[in-house]
Amino acid sequence: MSWAKPTDVLVVQHLPHEGSYAIGTVLEAAGLPVRSCRTWAGGPVPESPDGLAALVVMGGPMAAYDDSPAFTTRTAELTLLRAALEAEVPVLGVCLGAQLLAVAAGGVARPGGGQQIGWGAVRTTPAASADPMFVAAPEHLRVLHWHGDTMDLPADATLLASCDRYPVQAFRTEPPRLLHIAGGDLGGALRRRRFPVRGRRLPHDAVAGRHLQRGPGRPRSRPCRRPA
Repeated sequence: MSWAKPTDVLVVQHLPHEGSYAIGTVLEAAGLPVRSCRTWAGGPVPESPDGLAALVVMGGPMAAYDDSPAFTTRTAELTLLRAALEAEVPVLGVCLGAQLLAVAAGGVARPGGGQQIGWGAVRTTPAASADPMFVAAPEHLRVLHWHGDTMDLPADATLLASCDRYPVQAFRTEPPRLLHIAGGDLGGALRRRRFPVRGRRLPHDAVAGRHLQRGPGRPRSRPCRRPA
């Protein structure tokens, strides 16, 4: 019996509008089929990463440290992430996904020092120059922040990008192919893409995020509880 190499990439999606976007486009262009686990629609979270070529966990307004009724899949997602880390399945975490990955790897997610919403500067660290995803990134990036929580990194993590208010913007754990992006659109900045936020005018300075304005007829939105 022949062994089939895993090709599918699973994207764990917490909200209808928090899809894989450019990440999915790049993966499919590389010949990797993408399938979604839509937890917001009751989709079950797999117990293990068996058969997966990679795992992507997207963002959402939930907290990575809170087993509230609004985040009923938290325990199952942490179980899947720990299994993926153990099996060395490549993992990408974005925002809430990054916090969950930090917790799964032995770090701590916690409330930050207030909301950070809007465009702001991020700088890469010296270690980023040796990272496959960040090697072509400029030292200074202007990205979209959208978060209010942060995290303390696992002992074996390598910080790849930072900013003054929320120091953890991107990090890598061992083995090197496990990468976690904290900011709302840091990955998009690296791909020269923009994050779609409909009906809202975002501040040019993320420090002024509390002044986020609503578009006509649209309710106020909670910032994603993500590390920054």
